[in-house]
Amino acid sequence: LVDSKYQESTIGGLKARAIVKSLASSNSGITSESIENIQNKVLSMNKAGIYNMDIRIVNFCDGLLVDFGSSWTEPHALLAAQSSEAAEEYKLADLVMFDQMVQDEELESCGEVKTIHSM
Repeated sequence: LVDSKYQESTIGGLKARAIVKSLASSNSGITSESIENIQNKVLSMNKAGIYNMDIRIVNFCDGLLVDFGSSWTEPHALLAAQSSEAAEEYKLADLVMFDQMVQDEELESCGEVKTIHSM
């Protein structure tokens, strides 16, 4: 339930602010069969200027990324303060973290998940 009076009193008002993880499955949903699709969703999110900055298996429920507490969106003051090269490195963080997650979980792709960055 949403307490609209409380929400109106907070910064951002009635905008969605969180997902309650206790309502979601504790299963990450990340498998060798699903990683290509999940990587494509992360890429789409990045192309839209949304950078999660915390891609880890614990932040997925049923194949969906659910934790955006560390996310950056464009425009972002920290990106703007960087050189263009440094900003591009920040923008690659999700894909590097995705590759590390796949490696850490010892997942093998059934499709064409491409390594973005050498670890």
